[in-house]
Amino acid sequence: MKKTFPDQEVSAIVIPQHDSYKDQAIELLTELKTIANDRKITHQQIADRAGWQQTHVTRALNARYVPRLEHFLLLASVIGVEIRLEPVPQRAEDRVNRNGKKILKAIRALSAKLWDEGSPQARHTLGMLTDDTLVNILFMHPDTHKDFCRVKGVPANCPPEVSEPIIQIIKGVLS
Repeated sequence: MKKTFPDQEVSAIVIPQHDSYKDQAIELLTELKTIANDRKITHQQIADRAGWQQTHVTRALNARYVPRLEHFLLLASVIGVEIRLEPVPQRAEDRVNRNGKKILKAIRALSAKLWDEGSPQARHTLGMLTDDTLVNILFMHPDTHKDFCRVKGVPANCPPEVSEPIIQIIKGVLS
């Protein structure tokens, strides 16, 4: 049975990726505590609705321990928070093969060099080359500057000082 406060609107919590489960759990528990406080819901009220002891609720919301998933979901429900799962976008490295990873690494090194030594137009273009654009470049395998500038996400006025070294990196790794 879902236990909620009928007079409270349901909130959603969005959590960025972290390296550890414990970090994520602490961030979620802290957010639940903040929402409960904002709504003036006491730990005793949460405990009564969840069927727990008040000390158990306090320990959980103060992140003194990480509750099991079903207990965490019950806490969220009682406070009036909906938990949603959304897929995390893949990193560029996860979408390409081993050669693609070599190319991305080389392009990033080149980008750092061009950022320091290149023209203002080169820096502007490099600032617009997102990971998605780099993956598009890898999949298109452009042979010429003109082809490079047609890749989705690459500015049409991309200077050859950016496109030509990247094309050479791709050709070198793939040959």
